[in-house]
Amino acid sequence: MPTPWSSLFGRLNDLDQKLQQLPFDAHVYMAMGDMVEDHADTEGFLLDYWTVFQPVLMISGPDVALQAFIK
Repeated sequence: MPTPWSSLFGRLNDLDQKLQQLPFDAHVYMAMGDMVEDHADTEGFLLDYWTVFQPVLMISGPDVALQAFIK
Protein backbone atom coordinates (compact mmCIF):
# COMPACT_ATOMS: atom_id res chain seq x y z
CA MET A 1 0.00 0.00 0.00
CA PRO A 2 1.45 3.37 -0.95
CA THR A 3 2.22 5.90 1.73
CA PRO A 4 -0.04 8.94 1.98
CA TRP A 5 0.73 11.87 -0.31
CA SER A 6 3.16 14.33 1.23
CA SER A 7 2.63 18.06 0.76
CA LEU A 8 6.40 18.50 0.91
CA PHE A 9 7.61 15.60 -1.25
CA GLY A 10 4.57 14.50 -3.26
CA ARG A 11 5.13 10.80 -4.12
CA LEU A 12 8.94 10.92 -3.94
CA ASN A 13 8.89 8.78 -0.78
CA ASP A 14 7.04 6.02 -2.65
CA LEU A 15 9.50 6.24 -5.52
CA ASP A 16 12.44 6.03 -3.12
CA GLN A 17 11.01 2.90 -1.48
CA LYS A 18 10.65 1.24 -4.89
CA LEU A 19 14.16 2.25 -5.95
CA GLN A 20 15.62 0.78 -2.75
CA GLN A 21 14.22 -2.62 -3.77
CA LEU A 22 15.92 -2.54 -7.20
CA PRO A 23 19.60 -2.87 -8.15
CA PHE A 24 21.54 0.38 -7.76
CA ASP A 25 21.90 0.88 -11.52
CA ALA A 26 18.22 0.30 -12.35
CA HIS A 27 16.43 2.99 -14.33
CA VAL A 28 13.77 5.01 -12.54
CA TYR A 29 11.13 3.76 -14.98
CA MET A 30 11.49 0.26 -13.52
CA ALA A 31 10.37 1.66 -10.17
CA MET A 32 7.54 3.52 -11.85
CA GLY A 33 6.48 0.24 -13.47
CA ASP A 34 6.38 -1.35 -10.03
CA MET A 35 4.14 1.47 -8.87
CA VAL A 36 1.79 0.74 -11.78
CA GLU A 37 1.58 -2.87 -10.58
CA ASP A 38 0.70 -1.60 -7.08
CA HIS A 39 -2.27 0.23 -8.60
CA ALA A 40 -3.43 -2.65 -10.81
CA ASP A 41 -7.02 -2.21 -9.62
CA THR A 42 -7.17 1.18 -11.37
CA GLU A 43 -6.53 1.89 -15.04
CA GLY A 44 -4.62 5.07 -14.35
CA PHE A 45 -3.24 7.23 -11.58
CA LEU A 46 -1.27 10.42 -11.09
CA LEU A 47 2.36 10.34 -10.00
CA ASP A 48 3.06 13.69 -8.38
CA TYR A 49 6.77 14.41 -8.00
CA TRP A 50 6.14 18.13 -7.92
CA THR A 51 9.34 19.12 -6.15
CA VAL A 52 11.55 17.79 -8.96
CA PHE A 53 9.35 16.88 -11.93
CA GLN A 54 5.98 17.53 -13.53
CA PRO A 55 3.03 15.31 -12.59
CA VAL A 56 2.87 12.14 -14.69
CA LEU A 57 -0.40 10.43 -15.59
CA MET A 58 0.33 6.70 -15.58
CA ILE A 59 -2.16 4.80 -17.75
CA SER A 60 -2.27 1.02 -17.62
CA GLY A 61 -5.69 0.20 -19.03
CA PRO A 62 -6.72 0.11 -22.69
CA ASP A 63 -9.95 2.06 -22.20
CA VAL A 64 -8.23 4.95 -20.44
CA ALA A 65 -5.39 4.89 -22.98
CA LEU A 66 -7.90 5.22 -25.82
CA GLN A 67 -9.64 8.13 -24.09
CA ALA A 68 -6.33 9.90 -23.48
CA PHE A 69 -5.25 9.34 -27.08
CA ILE A 70 -8.49 10.70 -28.53
CA LYS A 71 -8.47 13.81 -26.34
